[in-house]
Amino acid sequence: MDYSIFHSTDINWIKGSVAVALVIHGWALRILMEFVPPSGLLYFLVHSGLAVGAFLSLVVLASPLLEEIRDNWKEKFLSADLWFLLGIVVLFFTSLVASLLYLSWTYYEIIPTALTIHAFGRYWLFRKRQYVADSLPVYFNRVERCNRVEPDGSVMRIPLADLKVGEEIKISPAQVIPVDGVVVTGEAYVSEASLNGSTFPVVKQPGDPILAGSVSLDGVFTVKALAPYVARKIQPIVHPLLSDPPRNTVNHFSRFGVPALMGSLALVAFTYGFYIGGPFMALVQVSCVFIVGTTMTWVSGIPVHYWTGLVHLAKRSFYGRHPSLIKNLAEVDHAFFGKTGVISGNELRMETIFVMPAFQDREDWILSLAYQTSRLVQHPLVSPLKHVENLIDGQPVVEELKFKIVAGCGVEVNLTDGLGKHRTLRIGEREFILGDNGEAVYRSILEEHDLTSGRRIWLSLDGRLCAIAKLKEAWNITPQPSFNRLETFCIQPAILTCYSNFDDSRLEGLLCEQGLSAFDKQKRVEDAVDEGASVMFVGDGLNDYRAMGRAKVSIALRHAPDPLLARADAILASKKLSFLIFAIPFCRRIVLLSKRNQLYFSLAAVAASLCVLAGWFNPLAVVLYALATILVVWFQSFILSSTNLAKIEVQPQDQPGHPVAREFASQQNPKR
Repeated sequence: MDYSIFHSTDINWIKGSVAVALVIHGWALRILMEFVPPSGLLYFLVHSGLAVGAFLSLVVLASPLLEEIRDNWKEKFLSADLWFLLGIVVLFFTSLVASLLYLSWTYYEIIPTALTIHAFGRYWLFRKRQYVADSLPVYFNRVERCNRVEPDGSVMRIPLADLKVGEEIKISPAQVIPVDGVVVTGEAYVSEASLNGSTFPVVKQPGDPILAGSVSLDGVFTVKALAPYVARKIQPIVHPLLSDPPRNTVNHFSRFGVPALMGSLALVAFTYGFYIGGPFMALVQVSCVFIVGTTMTWVSGIPVHYWTGLVHLAKRSFYGRHPSLIKNLAEVDHAFFGKTGVISGNELRMETIFVMPAFQDREDWILSLAYQTSRLVQHPLVSPLKHVENLIDGQPVVEELKFKIVAGCGVEVNLTDGLGKHRTLRIGEREFILGDNGEAVYRSILEEHDLTSGRRIWLSLDGRLCAIAKLKEAWNITPQPSFNRLETFCIQPAILTCYSNFDDSRLEGLLCEQGLSAFDKQKRVEDAVDEGASVMFVGDGLNDYRAMGRAKVSIALRHAPDPLLARADAILASKKLSFLIFAIPFCRRIVLLSKRNQLYFSLAAVAASLCVLAGWFNPLAVVLYALATILVVWFQSFILSSTNLAKIEVQPQDQPGHPVAREFASQQNPKR
């Protein structure tokens, strides 16, 4: 169905102009009738002009409604537009009969007004849906299709629903493994963060089992499917949004609730109106009930907020605000750690911590290669690069780990990974978070803790966080973590955790607030900001985005419970997806808002119908009431879309090349 009657590039823009002109025409004649009551020939001309204007508005604006009604009828579905159009037609013929009988009950001007408001609301919905439809295929073409290997060795792109057990699919770098299977040919590092919560990649070689939700990081290999494809969690949210309205599950209410509600209200309105004012009053009240009732149920039954939210997600990142570069760490007054696992896990034992921003598009899988070298600390924040004699999947590291400070770059790490590939990793930026003299400060810190020899250095990079820490010598004994370095910079660290019974003796003396929701964390950050403080927030990019959006520096740790979301950073590094997949919590918020609106607007329809029965609402008041309803939804959309988050665009297809090569290329020209 096409509601783009006001699209500036479409010839139907003329229809929009005609509709507005008919509204002005109708109200001009109505005002003329109020000041100069017509009689004789003038009465005939004025009423004829009003009737013709109302009829033309039906011809111009009702055609999309008729098309949808026809399509829905074929699906054995009575849409809300049928009741709306029925109310308009009843009002038109009632006014026409009133004109012939010289009665004052004519509402010709209401017809183009109601149709135009309805069309504008539909057009707004159409635009929202179009934005989403343009963005989601980028996502679904990536995760709902796969490259099946044919018997002749060629590759065919097919929907995952058509993939059968026993068939082989080709997996490329940064691609999500869609089904459980076993590696047939090729090898690569694969992230299993969605399955076990670890950011450490594992090597997958021929014969190794692989589970759906894993992500290929740097290799191309073939997987034999051992299980059928199972839909992911996001699909029940998004699939209805891309389907046609008659098949939209959100329209379930419109399919059954609207006929029952409108039928009962119309019956009461006709009976009561006929009793107090005769047939004309009864028909006018029925028309008012149809117009206001169907507008309310249309707004509540069609997923306006789904479109609003997904349009917002298609353009913005709900992964926390882009961190601003702080020239001096002393500018930070408070450091809130919203993710309890950041500092409470048994595997995290650090004495001092320093943070500096990393390239926005840098991927932590690069340093995961270094993580894989030791496998001593399974945590995304801190990992030691020592004990290189450890084995990686049965393959020893054949070369020692070497570290050196590179001017303007930070630290350079040279190692040979478990696949025998030599890696050179450069971590850092030209301007460190420690200030303009950051390089000297950075060097002195490393020298202070004897980190230049390569024996004790811990580097971690999780998207936006680069932490340098010293691990206590007796690291097997539960240590007492210290934030002395943060306190040296006059930074007050605190823990904001959702766990109400959180208790960790290692955090003795450190401020810890328990049982806090995402809103509570946001409130803590806002309170500190309102007091003039500069806040750094380290948290979960999915659950703490509210607080992160308010902090001056936000650092996101990626922990995704859904296989679809897991390792989304690696997927995004390929520049083949939008940030839409980071926004499941916000989608759920929109779903909740839509469900509430469905209830509230349905109650508003009943209330408006009662006002019509009481004689408080005439057709003009009904139209204004409907307009106010659409404006309320628009205002909610505006509030949702005005969140202070960084805008992003759907990235074009990345050029072929090894991810490591692309990564080092990005270092030469980092994008802020």
